[in-house]
Amino acid sequence: MDEAIEAILNYAIKKSEGFSHSDQSFIFTELSERLSALSHDALMAEYGLKEEDFE
Repeated sequence: MDEAIEAILNYAIKKSEGFSHSDQSFIFTELSERLSALSHDALMAEYGLKEEDFE
């Protein structure tokens, strides 16, 4: 699992090279938010939950 994480991080860093530091910050923040949403979705699927279960 650590190898997958490192590969993803290295890819993100490489793809953000050449952007200003401000743009890199935006890229990493946006990536963080999207990965957090994917994490949420993965846990919901793991436990067989749906958003409707919380309404």
